[in-house]
Amino acid sequence: MTVVLLVVMGAVLIGYARGGSLATLSHLSLPGWPLVFLALAAQGLGALVAATSSLAPRAAYVAGLLVSAVLVTAFMVRNRHLRGVPLIAAGFVLNAAVVAANGAMPVSLWAARHAGIETAGLVAGTDVRHEVATDATRLRLLADVIPVPTPVDRARSVVSAGDVVLAAGIGVLVTNAMVRPGVGRRAQRLAAGT
Repeated sequence: MTVVLLVVMGAVLIGYARGGSLATLSHLSLPGWPLVFLALAAQGLGALVAATSSLAPRAAYVAGLLVSAVLVTAFMVRNRHLRGVPLIAAGFVLNAAVVAANGAMPVSLWAARHAGIETAGLVAGTDVRHEVATDATRLRLLADVIPVPTPVDRARSVVSAGDVVLAAGIGVLVTNAMVRPGVGRRAQRLAAGT
């Protein structure tokens, strides 16, 4: 989440530098946007069932994640014409693949320590959404292996390649949605020079 927030803030600054505005961003049309809320609900329900059930908690979490991935994919397909959306979709697919392959998101203890994150809960196995990445982890390169150390404790995290790709897609979407076609700084300079 930290990476996404930092990317969005950077994207807004780049959008302004390109002559864009938040007003233009507010006119962004995203057909099928309720699918995103349904996807979040499916993921939340899967996590809730996993946390409160003693019967196959990981299966409930993975099922919620897969339903969420299908809904998000449907949303992405409807909005594939927007710059950045294919990257967002790719990030979701990468994350869903590693979770489906392992039953939870594997987290590198090395990366967690380098980010300054407490690992006792992860090692104890009390989080059904995450597990310790080991040599047996499938698709380990796609797991949470990238440390994000920050001066703020709550902002520290470990992210996956999928998170990075997803954040990049959100950045591209926001930056481009802030600028109307032909209204960037270059177009303004050209118009001023004529």
